[in-house]
Amino acid sequence: MASIVVLIFMLHLRSTVSVLATLPLSLGSCFILMYAFGVDANIMSLAGLAIAIGDVGDMGIIMTENIYRHVATGDKAKSHFQKVFDGASEVGGAIVTAVSNTLVSFIPVFFLAGQEGKLFRPLAFTKTFAIGAAVILALTVVPLVCYFLFQPVK
Repeated sequence: MASIVVLIFMLHLRSTVSVLATLPLSLGSCFILMYAFGVDANIMSLAGLAIAIGDVGDMGIIMTENIYRHVATGDKAKSHFQKVFDGASEVGGAIVTAVSNTLVSFIPVFFLAGQEGKLFRPLAFTKTFAIGAAVILALTVVPLVCYFLFQPVK
């Protein structure tokens, strides 16, 4: 479902592929971290994943669109690698800052006690894990995938 939505909004198949690569990788990383930290897969933790999937997609879209813009309209004297690097480095700091704000906002939830803590802590953990994995993937995997998918035709 997410792939159809991303394809409709981006109207570019190769860009859609670069964004969609992050979805299963970030969710898989989230489940690995949930297992490592002992977070159960209950309704609230899965709700955190459902909420986080939008942010996961957004980070990949932001990175992909900027790289595509640099590759499509960039300086002809620059190499393909340099165009991809310029596009990725231009928005990398903004992505990290946006995610940091989101992650910092969940810190109080980790200190909730009693019934509230039992209810909302799994959601905060899973959303934090998914978004943290997504930012790492947006800064590493998405530029690499874009480098290969946006190769100029020779």
